[in-house]
Amino acid sequence: GYGRVEYLTGILIAGIILFAGASFAVTSVQKIFTPDETHYTTVTVVIVAVAIVTKLVLGAYTKKMGKETDSSALTASGADATFDAVISAGTLAGALVTMASGVVIDGWIGCIISVVILKAGLEMLLDTLSSIVGRRELKTRLCSIDGILGAYDLVLHNYGPTRAMGSVNVAVYDWHTAADLHALSKKAQALIWEEYRIYLYIGFYAVNTHDDALRVLEDQVRGECKAYP
Repeated sequence: GYGRVEYLTGILIAGIILFAGASFAVTSVQKIFTPDETHYTTVTVVIVAVAIVTKLVLGAYTKKMGKETDSSALTASGADATFDAVISAGTLAGALVTMASGVVIDGWIGCIISVVILKAGLEMLLDTLSSIVGRRELKTRLCSIDGILGAYDLVLHNYGPTRAMGSVNVAVYDWHTAADLHALSKKAQALIWEEYRIYLYIGFYAVNTHDDALRVLEDQVRGECKAYP
């Protein structure tokens, strides 16, 4: 994937997982009311067991690579492989119970697994979407930096993992020198890059500390604005 295609692929895979979970739930409920006649053999059980191990290894490796490369598409693909293993494990458990007792429990196991898959698919979808729309805590984090009084006009441009940039205006007291502001902006940029991997261009709003008349006017304007929801 490249750039935003990573996110689109992640959303697509999450949608496929949700569809698979919903389809599996419908099929499982049907099997509860009308159980199928099942005939399992030792060969079948061995093949399913091998498939489970293979899918688990594949899913773990793919998810690991997804985290290392910050690729939502790879992480989602790894989760998809893991869910394949979970479904196969349910099939294996049902087969063993049927072979041992003759009782068919495929439908009940399927319902449990489908709930797990639907929950994970929804979480995956929301996680990918949150990467696209940005996160509110960025402004809160900026405001926690000593010397910054407020953060406004935040604009983010996300072009995929490790390709995010943006701009923001921060409020500072008007007695700061250009050297002070330079140091403050570099400090804030470094912190945001380290924690969020976003390169941020920072502009400044000067908060008046010298003109009493302007301070009174500012308080009046703020009061008028806050009167509205």
